[in-house]
Amino acid sequence: MLIRPWRISRVILRGENPDIPSREIPDGRASTLNRSLGQQVLLRGVRNVGHLVLHGSYVSSICLRAPMRPRTALAIICAVLALWSLGAPPAAAGTKRLVLLFDERPGLPGLAALDTGFIRTLTANASHHLEIYREAMDLSLFGTDATYHARLRDFLVTKYAHKQIDVAIAVMGPALDFLLNHGDGIFPGAPIIFCGVDKREISDRSLPPHVSGIFVKRNFSRTIEIALNLHPEVQRIVVVAGTSEFDARVLRDARNEFRAYEDRVEFTYMTGLPIQTLLTQVSKLPPRTIMLFTTFFQDGTGAPFVPHDVVERLSAVANAPIYGFVDQYLGRGIVGGSLYSLEQQGPEAAKLVLGILNGTSSPRASILEPGLKEALNIPSNVAD
Repeated sequence: MLIRPWRISRVILRGENPDIPSREIPDGRASTLNRSLGQQVLLRGVRNVGHLVLHGSYVSSICLRAPMRPRTALAIICAVLALWSLGAPPAAAGTKRLVLLFDERPGLPGLAALDTGFIRTLTANASHHLEIYREAMDLSLFGTDATYHARLRDFLVTKYAHKQIDVAIAVMGPALDFLLNHGDGIFPGAPIIFCGVDKREISDRSLPPHVSGIFVKRNFSRTIEIALNLHPEVQRIVVVAGTSEFDARVLRDARNEFRAYEDRVEFTYMTGLPIQTLLTQVSKLPPRTIMLFTTFFQDGTGAPFVPHDVVERLSAVANAPIYGFVDQYLGRGIVGGSLYSLEQQGPEAAKLVLGILNGTSSPRASILEPGLKEALNIPSNVAD
């Protein structure tokens, strides 16, 4: 029996979403289908399967027409069958999966700005299809005890048991601590990138080879210098901070720097107070006083708060100027300071992730430390 050779009439490729209308590619042109487009593509007059570059698609059907040389037809059919024999869509090989672990809710203003910058930089430069997952530890809402951490670990192990994670991103120090303790069990083999972490937070431990990231530089003493130069008559500084784990970390580092100024001014620490008591006390501070605001995710009763909201409420009632250390508080209540930016951490962390995904850098290729900026917005009648 004579088997007639066939020529390809069309090849139909299906992506993730078969409902998207097909589009035609000119005859004989090589084409690329990206899985993230989720498109069904119709190719007419393709003379050789080698013209087709598949990313995230699989051959759904193939129509042949005569005549075609037997060798060419056989090569095409073998190539199609080879793709089908893989079982899973070849797109899986080009998909990279990332998990961002936040110490608090990602919707908080500072974390949201960091996340936006991270995603914008990552998606604009990625050469792979990306699956991005976000997890929130919500420490100010659910506590920081070992039982909670163990249950969170077990939950994440179960959730990602069938997902191969390519990079885990720890946002802020508590999230990095969690991944250093449990990351190998949750995301086995995944490099860890961190951001929003002060070097002092990990000064007592060495980083494994698969961990790198972006350090934030919190310079509390420089804000003291700025304030004292502007208000040389100041006799006391009131420091306001919350009681969450992160609040305590930041306050600890700040107090260490403040000790160098204790012979020049008196320091009072308003921590551990219910929010209403705090608001009352800052409304009747003595003359020649300034305030320093660090972070405030939880008050003395354990109630959770958004620091941006707290600094605005303090500013509305305080009878002394408030200085801070984060640029996002400027315009919300603080009058200035030596400010670090969480927003710029996102794009820098994304660059490290891209280097790992593209194979252009190892996990420990670089540890960056973005600089500070100084800003002031000081009314003329403060600290009288």
